[in-house]
Amino acid sequence: LDYDYHNPGTGANSATWTFGSLPSGQYQVFAKWSPFSNRASNAPYTVLDGATPLATVAIDQRNAPTGDQSNGITWQSLGTFAVSTGTMRVRLTDNANGFVIADAVRVR
Repeated sequence: LDYDYHNPGTGANSATWTFGSLPSGQYQVFAKWSPFSNRASNAPYTVLDGATPLATVAIDQRNAPTGDQSNGITWQSLGTFAVSTGTMRVRLTDNANGFVIADAVRVR
């Protein structure tokens, strides 16, 4: 249970994961969190190619991630995104209706 969290807010607070030195191409982005009833039902993850936002995906963190299994951990896919700058960022803000959990993000 090594994660950060924040109360619901205005989006002024965020956690950002940066993946650098990526060859141009398509990458699938995954997130995980610890679910609980006081979590946000609309936690906003924004995926960026360098500084350019590609999409914002609202995730219900009241429910456990479903989907991809890796080393006994279940990861929720946020989607597949094209990167051309060599740097992908994933930003999670507190602009949500419950506690936002910043646990882990991975790409493949």
